[in-house]
Amino acid sequence: MDAIVGMDHDGPAAGKPIDIKLVLAGEDGFALDWAALKIVGIDPNKVPVMKAAFERNLLSKDGSDIVTAGESIKDAAITNFVPPDAVRNAASSRPQSRIFLKLAESIRPKVAFDYRECKRCGECRDICPAKAIEMRHGMPRVHHKKCIRCFCCHELCTANAVKIRRSRVLRAILICGLLNKRMQRSIEKMFGKIAQSRQSI
Repeated sequence: MDAIVGMDHDGPAAGKPIDIKLVLAGEDGFALDWAALKIVGIDPNKVPVMKAAFERNLLSKDGSDIVTAGESIKDAAITNFVPPDAVRNAASSRPQSRIFLKLAESIRPKVAFDYRECKRCGECRDICPAKAIEMRHGMPRVHHKKCIRCFCCHELCTANAVKIRRSRVLRAILICGLLNKRMQRSIEKMFGKIAQSRQSI
């Protein structure tokens, strides 16, 4: 993990560079993330991926099963790192408004297929970690509610038949943000709230 220079707060657009001056390496990705979070002062319990790792007993919450070498986490700790708003406000209640959740869903990019290019090989279905793609009558179909937007299907499709459909609503919001500074700040705050609500969508 390259941590020579990090980005705090809501980077890259609203963050600032922080000199961490570290390169981290480990045999276990979760242990590596746990150490990195501790160094910058973020509670691993507030990070969804780490919470899932704890629930599956992939490592202990207190890091007692993690063996470190080289500089200690305590000595490497950064005291002036500002975490993203989505992490700092993780304990607050998620927005329950259906309208808000509909808006959040409407701006997310979606997987689409160009059936003129599709070879009907089923590789996109086989590679999908969320099992969100199925073959119907030889054609791939995606269940958008299951899709986790990893876009592995897009990366591995040799026929270039998987497309990422951008939201028109998102495009309009971003254009408004570019034209008006106050609107831009409102958009940044909205995206922070949407990040908190992702698990509810």
